[in-house]
Amino acid sequence: MSSNAYRSLAIAVLLALARCGCEPESDVPPRPIGDGFVAVTAVNETTVIVSFSRAIDRATVQPERFGITCFTVLPAVPFAVIDAHPSGDAEVTLTTARQERGQLYTLSVTGVNDRDGYPLDGTVNFVGAGERLLAAVTLAVDDLERATAFGRLNARVTVDADGNFRAGYRELTLEPDGDRWAVRLSVAVDRNRTVDRSDDGDLAIDRRAYGVRLVDGAGQPASPLVLFEVLGGDPMTVTIPLLDPLRQCPDAPYPPLTLPAVPVDPVPGDGVKRVRIVVDDRQPRELIAPALAVTADDQGNFTTLDRNLDLDDSDGDGIYQAEVDLKVDPRRVNTDIENAPIDEIPYLAFLVNNGSKLADFYIFITALDEEPANAVMPLGDPDLTPVTFRIDVGASYVTGDGSVRGHHPGEAIFVTGNFSNIVDAFRQNCGDAWSGGENLNLRMRERSDHPGIWEKTLWLPRGRAQTYKVVRCDADLGCGPLNASVTSTGFAFATVMKNLATENLDASNHAAVKIIDPNQPSVVINGTSYDYSGADIYVGTGIGREEDPPDTPDASLLFKQEIPNLVVSPPASGECALQTPVEIIGTWRDVNLPLTPAQIIQAVGPTDPKFNLNPYDYDDGMVGVAAPNREAP
Repeated sequence: MSSNAYRSLAIAVLLALARCGCEPESDVPPRPIGDGFVAVTAVNETTVIVSFSRAIDRATVQPERFGITCFTVLPAVPFAVIDAHPSGDAEVTLTTARQERGQLYTLSVTGVNDRDGYPLDGTVNFVGAGERLLAAVTLAVDDLERATAFGRLNARVTVDADGNFRAGYRELTLEPDGDRWAVRLSVAVDRNRTVDRSDDGDLAIDRRAYGVRLVDGAGQPASPLVLFEVLGGDPMTVTIPLLDPLRQCPDAPYPPLTLPAVPVDPVPGDGVKRVRIVVDDRQPRELIAPALAVTADDQGNFTTLDRNLDLDDSDGDGIYQAEVDLKVDPRRVNTDIENAPIDEIPYLAFLVNNGSKLADFYIFITALDEEPANAVMPLGDPDLTPVTFRIDVGASYVTGDGSVRGHHPGEAIFVTGNFSNIVDAFRQNCGDAWSGGENLNLRMRERSDHPGIWEKTLWLPRGRAQTYKVVRCDADLGCGPLNASVTSTGFAFATVMKNLATENLDASNHAAVKIIDPNQPSVVINGTSYDYSGADIYVGTGIGREEDPPDTPDASLLFKQEIPNLVVSPPASGECALQTPVEIIGTWRDVNLPLTPAQIIQAVGPTDPKFNLNPYDYDDGMVGVAAPNREAP
């Protein structure tokens, strides 16, 4: 029979079957729809269970027909399938290389059939199991100058105590650690958690990175949010940048100046304008018997011979006032006093302090009409931010046995730092390049109501961090003569501030070392109380940097130790008045010298060798930690 005849017969049979409504019998089962996977589960670090929707042909189960690949890294990494065997009618158990807990893997099946001969080929993802791999992660801050300004830094991390990611945060405290502040924690290795945020919306697996943000003791942000990833088990460090430490303006110690009502015109229509001049000394407190020198006589006529008017502060609030009468003269508006004709120059009021007229400190006053008015003579620079630096030296050791505290007679406290574009209340230049107390304008003032606390208000540029320390020097001469009489490996600063430490070990990397507040000289160390109220300061052996003596801590012995630079940072915008915490000074660099500063200056002549500070600097090279401080005097 020809092929055409066979074809015709087959068609006839099919038509007949169609007419009778029946189907041909067949031994071939219908082809299933979809792949054959039900689930793929990693039950431990080397075992994966593959569940199918149909019974399997056991003869087709071979290890090489199962492939595992990690596609979440580039290039993709193949993953070994060591063994494959049926473990049920529709189940295969795979033995694999060691999986990484939480890692996303892709299983591919090629050449495995069900019992009817249909393929079970396909791909499916699963998450690795087994023991978690943990990495040692150090969160660190290496900007010690900014760090000390915050007083305390806490890390808010999205890592749970067991190392896993958490949606909320856990708070940890950074501690001194060598030349940085740091905290260590264990974090689960997770290749899915990358700093690439474009895949964070993946619904199949959580791909959000670990994160950390630093806050200060009040919970205010001290750093930006820093994302980090832990892709392997090697130890790693995450260095966190700091924001500028801000003293918030709403907490400023002095509210804006509120002017009183304008004065009353005693004789309306007489052509004389009465002006009240107001000087606000609430924050700097620099004025001593202040007065005004005005270019107007007692009749109000312009004169080049200054007339002094006392400034009154009868209620003691630091706001001084004086009233002056000026003849109305609309011509006097030309402030170019070097070139203007004499009859166009406005009236001027100069500030007089402690009997000295400040020739460069004045304001212009115009009298265009007779309407009474107020005029403000601002101290400092209105375009800068006033910052009051506050230091407590009342109990600080000047001699090793503590018999002299604070400073020697005739000395004052000076602030020194990296100051640029800074002025004082009288707008005198207070720029400094760590001159160590050689700028007399940086002499601080001791508070009469709180002896031992020294203050200095300076006007600083906005939005710029400034670092500073304090030194002790001759009140009238400053530190120039002393610095010229000594040698040192670094800045001279023979009398720079120091902490009091319980051991001659750097507190920045020895947590057991405690810093003593000389006002409250008791401390608990490892459960033992130590009262240092009668302690002496270690003198040293005269070799410079040296080891910690044995048997310390000892309540009878303290050690001088470095304090990192202090920092203040006015906000970038807005007007406010700031003050630093009251930094408590434990002692001074010269505490163990055999000579006082005055004796050093007297002993060193023009041809004599300078006094060498280095043999007495046994804390040299230490980083130290922030000094104790408080907010209230």
